[in-house]
Amino acid sequence: FVRCIKPNPSKAPWNFVDEFVLRQLNYTGMLETTRIRKEGFSVRPSFAEFIARFKLLRFGLRDTVEATAQNCKAVLDSAGVQGWIMGRTKVFLKYFHVDELETAVQAFQKAALALQKCARGYLERRRHSQMDSGAVAQRNQVASFFALIALKTERNMEACKALLEQDAQHLLEKKRRLAEEEQKREEEKRRKEQEERERRLREQEEMERKVQEELSRLEQARLEAEARYQEMERRAQEELQRRQEAERLAEQQRQEQLAAAEKERQMRQEAEELAERRFREEAERAERERLLREQAQEEYEQKLRAEEQRAQTLLADKEESQQLSLQQRLDEIKMLQQEKRKQEEIQMLAQQRWEELAKHFEEDSNMLQEELQRLKEARDEAEKRVKTQQEVCGQLESRLQTLEAALRGEVEIRDNALQQLEDERKARLTLEQEVDRLRRKLLKAQAKKRMMLAKQAAEAEAAADAVASAVDPAPSVAVVADESRHQPEPIRALARMKPGIPIVDGDRNTVNLLAYVKQEGITIPPMVYISKFNCKGYIVKQGAFYKSWMRRWFVFDLLEHTLSYFQDEREMNVKGVIPLNTFMQVVVPKIEDTDKLLLLVVTAARTYQLRMPSLEVLQTWEYVLRLALPDENAATRRSTSLGPASRTQSQDELQKLDQIAASVRRQFRRPPGTPLNSSVNLLNYFTASSMPLPKDMVVSPHTCRGYLVKMGGMHKNFQQRWFILDLETQKLSYYVDQRATIKRGELDLLDLCRVLVPETAEARQHNCFLLVGPTRTYHIRAPTPEAMQVWVSLFELIISETA
Repeated sequence: FVRCIKPNPSKAPWNFVDEFVLRQLNYTGMLETTRIRKEGFSVRPSFAEFIARFKLLRFGLRDTVEATAQNCKAVLDSAGVQGWIMGRTKVFLKYFHVDELETAVQAFQKAALALQKCARGYLERRRHSQMDSGAVAQRNQVASFFALIALKTERNMEACKALLEQDAQHLLEKKRRLAEEEQKREEEKRRKEQEERERRLREQEEMERKVQEELSRLEQARLEAEARYQEMERRAQEELQRRQEAERLAEQQRQEQLAAAEKERQMRQEAEELAERRFREEAERAERERLLREQAQEEYEQKLRAEEQRAQTLLADKEESQQLSLQQRLDEIKMLQQEKRKQEEIQMLAQQRWEELAKHFEEDSNMLQEELQRLKEARDEAEKRVKTQQEVCGQLESRLQTLEAALRGEVEIRDNALQQLEDERKARLTLEQEVDRLRRKLLKAQAKKRMMLAKQAAEAEAAADAVASAVDPAPSVAVVADESRHQPEPIRALARMKPGIPIVDGDRNTVNLLAYVKQEGITIPPMVYISKFNCKGYIVKQGAFYKSWMRRWFVFDLLEHTLSYFQDEREMNVKGVIPLNTFMQVVVPKIEDTDKLLLLVVTAARTYQLRMPSLEVLQTWEYVLRLALPDENAATRRSTSLGPASRTQSQDELQKLDQIAASVRRQFRRPPGTPLNSSVNLLNYFTASSMPLPKDMVVSPHTCRGYLVKMGGMHKNFQQRWFILDLETQKLSYYVDQRATIKRGELDLLDLCRVLVPETAEARQHNCFLLVGPTRTYHIRAPTPEAMQVWVSLFELIISETA
């Protein structure tokens, strides 16, 4: 219902008179209509809407329920609603039925809320317990570390007492070396500052060049826009001229058509006057002929009557003379009759002539009517042409207006685009100025920090000199010298932490990545930037999907416990983040192309292939990334736990097993093209190692076959494949099944780098292990733990030759 309600009698804005509005609502029947609607079935949802909203009252949340009357009735019965009516496609409900249904649904919502509370509480308690256990482990590590330091300090004190004289002699030499090192550091610092200034100058020049190019491009775009605007104005002027010319031609044509119509009207009027004049002449001529014919008829009748009277008189007076002249009179009568016939013939000819004239007049009238019709059609055609010309002119005018509007819109769009480009350029300049300001601020802070460190070093050196001049200076000097050594354990512990966990101040003081790398004698190339907690530099990385090589800015961050890579060194557009605690292996594969310096970072989810620009960069990054690996002793224990059965074997049996393994390994690692030694037998190796073979594996003297589940390289889904390890071809091939003859893939055994067994719950559940190659890591799942032990022992046997 649509009703217009006046807010007040004067129709003033923002003034509502309640009584006036209420009176209108009562008069229009709106309140009565609302009451009737409310007392009736005001809610009428369709079956689909009702099932989608209230199916929880009768069915499950994930059940597929059809929108039928039976299902709707079942839901209403489950909710205990009474007084509803079921239609053909809708459910008719009263207004309070919806409240009852919503109240019934709220019970499920409260139950879901309670379940969510319990789940969130459980997850939070588990996370808190994990954090507590991690904190206890960290406290234990710190306590053991301090105990180790105390033990080393005590031992060093005892050693320093014995070496007091030797330390006193070498003190001056140490000072001299320190001075030389300080001088070298100052020179290196000046060289780096010079390089940094040159780099900044180059960056500034490059930035200025880019800004100039951007300005020139914007100026060119502005000139192009102005040229397009002028061209559009020229086109608009031409279109306007064409429209004016079209209007002029249309007006001229309209004038010509009006003149032609006027001429046709005059011709039609002249033709009508001519036809009327001819009609009047013919009518007058016919009237004269009729009068003449009537006059002749009257004269003939009068003459005939006079002759009859005279004849009678003569007959009466002179019968005899009449009889004599009867024949003569009869002849005269015959002549008169002939004359009468001639008159009748003349009258008939006149009638025919009149009919011919009437026929000609009718034909002329028809011709005039046709001419008039043709003139009317010509006039209508002329009017249509005029109307068409007017429509064409209107279309041309509307098109011109559309073109003008489009031209104005395009000009506005171009102006907005130019304004946006100008705003972006200003914002970019502002951002670059802010980046330069922050960079200068950072450089000042670093310089201030270096000055403070140099001051602290000078103070420490003065304190050391003061202690050296004392009676017993040697123990303190020795302790300081020993504590200055940086160990890898704190760095590895910091790297293996989960991302997002903050570090304590004690770890900040004990960890120094730059000092540790220098301590190990590694030459840091100019393309790698190492600080206390970071290692940064450009590396070329292969993509996961398209397998394309892209240059990325890598950041090894101990504070965030991640290895991140960005689009460039501004570190604004992050492309990926790798947690350091997921590192399983860092491998440098041996490939034939020595120009490709590859480094593989193996995680449980993916193998990252990195291409280094130089050998020094490769060595530096390999050393830094290996600091994030787990304890090597634990890795060794994991590998050895997958070896032969742990039963007690004699020395002779172990020696025999080593000989068989060495012969098998030599055949696996023989040069390509070398014939296979027929005496080598894989069955002998498994027999000597007392390793149980699964039932689904087929082992022959030179091959090992069995089903394994492999993860795809592109779609990342696991598929069961039939694997064949061939000693003769030195290949590991896999097929769709045991009967297939077409290979789905192949791996050269000479290219294997590592075999890894992840220590995760999922890996133990699915018997997972990883085969690391130079270009890809294969994720394999064995059907049983025994099958995984057999396959892993074979791959370790192959790799151990080059380990």
